[in-house]
Amino acid sequence: MPPSRRRNKSKVVVPIVTNKNDEDKWVRCAECKRLIYYKDLFDNLKVCPYCGYHFRLTAGERIDMVVDPGTFEEWC
Repeated sequence: MPPSRRRNKSKVVVPIVTNKNDEDKWVRCAECKRLIYYKDLFDNLKVCPYCGYHFRLTAGERIDMVVDPGTFEEWC
């Protein structure tokens, strides 16, 4: 029987929206528990500027980071 493996449960971080227009979005870091301004988090490539925690990236975000603008063509 193979040894049982415990899967690490991903830490879900829910943005805290402070107004209806989503202009002032804040995200709480899962590691250091500090609030980070959403735009600052994206400018820092979704890495916490305080503790270095890496937030999850979507496939589209990762493609945007790696590929030069205007050169990616999606094949379905």
